[in-house]
Amino acid sequence: MRLVFFVFLGLLSISAPLKALDIQHNPPREFTSNEPIVLRLKITDLADYEIKCFYKFNDAEEYSVVELDKIGRRLFKTEIFPEDDANNIKYYFWVYKDNQFLQTLPKNNAVSIPFSILNTRSELAYFTILSPFITKQKLPYEKQMMFVLRNNFPNAMTFKSATLNNDEPLKIISKKKILVNLQSSFPIRQGKNRLEIIGYLKDGTQIKQKFEFVTGKIKKKKLYKKETEVRLNNIFYKTNNSQSLQDESELLYSVRHNIETNLFFLDAYGLYDNRGSQYTQPYSRIKTDLIDKKFRWKIKVGDIEENFSPLTVNGRRFRGFYTDIDLLKFFNMKESLSLRYINGLSNHAIDVSSPNVTIPTYKQEIKGYQLQFSTMKIKSSLQYLKIYDNPSSIQEESRELISPIENHVAGAFLQIRPTPLSYLENEFVIAAYYSDNQASLISIEELSVDSKYKDLINKYLPVKSSLTGGYSNRFTIQLPLLTRHNILKLGHDYTHPNFHNDLNSFIEPDKQELSIELTQKIFNRKLMLNYAYETEQDNLTKLSSDTSHTNAYRISSLYRTNSFGSLSATGMITRKTETVTTSNEDLDNQLNYIMIGMSGIPLNSKIGKVYTNVSYSISDYLDYITAINNSKSYTLNSSLSANTRDYKVAVGLTQSKTSSSVSGISRYLTVFTRISRNLSKSLKINSKLKFTLGKNNSDANKFNSRKITNTWNLIYKKKKLKFFKESYTQLGLELVYMTDDLNPDQESSNFKEGYTTFSITNKF
Repeated sequence: MRLVFFVFLGLLSISAPLKALDIQHNPPREFTSNEPIVLRLKITDLADYEIKCFYKFNDAEEYSVVELDKIGRRLFKTEIFPEDDANNIKYYFWVYKDNQFLQTLPKNNAVSIPFSILNTRSELAYFTILSPFITKQKLPYEKQMMFVLRNNFPNAMTFKSATLNNDEPLKIISKKKILVNLQSSFPIRQGKNRLEIIGYLKDGTQIKQKFEFVTGKIKKKKLYKKETEVRLNNIFYKTNNSQSLQDESELLYSVRHNIETNLFFLDAYGLYDNRGSQYTQPYSRIKTDLIDKKFRWKIKVGDIEENFSPLTVNGRRFRGFYTDIDLLKFFNMKESLSLRYINGLSNHAIDVSSPNVTIPTYKQEIKGYQLQFSTMKIKSSLQYLKIYDNPSSIQEESRELISPIENHVAGAFLQIRPTPLSYLENEFVIAAYYSDNQASLISIEELSVDSKYKDLINKYLPVKSSLTGGYSNRFTIQLPLLTRHNILKLGHDYTHPNFHNDLNSFIEPDKQELSIELTQKIFNRKLMLNYAYETEQDNLTKLSSDTSHTNAYRISSLYRTNSFGSLSATGMITRKTETVTTSNEDLDNQLNYIMIGMSGIPLNSKIGKVYTNVSYSISDYLDYITAINNSKSYTLNSSLSANTRDYKVAVGLTQSKTSSSVSGISRYLTVFTRISRNLSKSLKINSKLKFTLGKNNSDANKFNSRKITNTWNLIYKKKKLKFFKESYTQLGLELVYMTDDLNPDQESSNFKEGYTTFSITNKF
């Protein structure tokens, strides 16, 4: 519409008689995409003129308008910036004199036959691919491909780079003025591939030239790989110390069998441990994992250690069944939506059997469900667990000593990662706990609750006299401060006193903890500083008269040098107070610790590279209630290590001193030496000798002890044997001798013991 209005106005103006005007305009011959198009007009008359330019790129439907700038008495100029994909521009002028339309330029048919300029450079083939011959319909597929590129204008064009599929740079093998040899640095994609070549003209203009080629798709060969590994570990122990509780022999025999195909991966594992008995939970293991190679599903049977979330199932072993189905992976999506289910036994039944077992264990069954959704930046999940002791799994005399429990745990977990160095994480878990699942029921008929909800409560979570409920919440946030070299981490944990999760013993009820941690990297990341503060409190609901507080402060640093090793320093202060009203056992103590050290200090030596490690630490324990419990310790550690072609040698010394009013002054000195030698490509031997002296002259804790430990290991490792792919055999011997001249009758200070190990691992 705008153009029609201008044309109509122009026709009205042209109808008036006007004097002919001499206007000089020389159109440019060509233009480039990175430089403006400069248009100039010169008029012979000195009257008041205005000039408009109408232009369009690539035969667009409408013209754009720009007014020329008057740069002199008779000179007019404008600059038009071309579009990135412009290959031509068409334009014409309207000339006004004394605020009246005068004429167009060109004079005749300006709208239909305007000035025209071509982007001739965009039509030039600056580069030609000589090899491979990509004009074919399909190329035979090759994982790696070589490209030979010819520069058709070597005097005007310089090759810069080449990229496959937008993000896979080609490696330059050789670069000449005319020919460039390139090699793919990533596997070539099957099907369509895009090649982009970038060069620069002498005037600095960047030129991009794009090619496409298609490779044939290869058919997957039927994959079938299998590997079996057998391990036989034998440990034998002997001592004259009757207080030792270690088994005289420990036999660990395992078999692992892996099968890999195009569709799945199977891992079968079995372990025999002779320490197992009817009075302990099983030591032996057996399991089978079947995993889809596209991660759409996963099945596990046997002894399983799974993680649902930090506050629910977090690595607890159970024997049973586990399945994981990812719905979105069936549609080849990057996101994940998983349904998980576990069912099995977390405890086996163990009856009372004097003198082995004094507290029985019920057969404990678990069921768990989880719905998990995750992307690159978000991970969230909902989980529910039921832990249930089977009352009939142990004998009647055992049931009189302990009640069967029942535990329901439900929680939600959310993690958000807006950047690679920052994240926000929160988990909230509630739990219902029956200390006796056979306790009497409490009627809820008098509650003002709808009958359908009463039926659900009575069916799934009946109210019994042994029922308690609680919750736990864990919040963590990490983010960079100002720069990526300053990382701040905040955490807050809260656990209600009545929270119980029988599958996760690491969660202490009735606790609250706050932590702040800051990590800094400065001096071009050579110096790393870490500051941390933690505070912990119990008795949150004030139901108990006993309350404890613990505050801990820590600062550590590590400075790496180019030629003098690394310098480290650590300082910690831990203050603990506890008020105990039931007895006179209040606590108020503080532990201070400082350590400085140098590691990897190089020394010049004829035998090769020798490195030194030195550290010194001070530990100071202060009891503010009973000063007699105060103690202070000093420890010095130093060692030398050297590696040659056939030998590895290390020598070290540790000296410590501990003083307190109760136990007096104790001094220890330990010297050790370690050597390893390659006897051949397959045979290696190593040995370690450690000698420790201990001395205390106080009347309450007098001793003068010596302890010698000597270890020998012979290792044979061979590949590509007649019957095995790989064989690994180790024979070890360790002898320990300890004596105390001032206390010769104490078995814990005067004994001899020996360990013998024999291990064989074969893969076939």
